[in-house]
Amino acid sequence: MTEPETEIDTLDRLEAALGQIAARAARTDAAAAACTRPDVAAALDRLIAQLRDALASIGEAEHG
Repeated sequence: MTEPETEIDTLDRLEAALGQIAARAARTDAAAAACTRPDVAAALDRLIAQLRDALASIGEAEHG
């Protein structure tokens, strides 16, 4: 059985996801040219889902 994620763990995971998106956006090489809007949109959709999950986890911890 895994331990529930703490608020700090959640924030660390979200910070890492934001860092990955920022790194992708900052690239200027040929690989960056291959990044399409759908790629960025998909990454943002994943980030939004992670944020929603984190907020739900925090809410459950506060009320549970």
